[in-house]
Amino acid sequence: SCTACAICGPKQMFEPPVINAEQILGMLPMDEIAVDYGTFGGKNFLIVADRASSYAFCEQTKGQTTAETIKVLDGIFDFLVKT
Repeated sequence: SCTACAICGPKQMFEPPVINAEQILGMLPMDEIAVDYGTFGGKNFLIVADRASSYAFCEQTKGQTTAETIKVLDGIFDFLVKT
């Protein structure tokens, strides 16, 4: 665990925040979401998870930019409003 390894090594994994039952019972779907990028097979994906229901959306993206994030989130929110 040298300084170079700490700076250049893989990022440390953090545990997700603990949510208690009272917090979940007070939530409506999509009140809180978790958003993160991942890659699989050399392709980028944005994963969006609803914290209340644990329902997840996964969309392939061209890159991992703010513009791509906004585009995907707009699409998800538009879909949810129409259903």
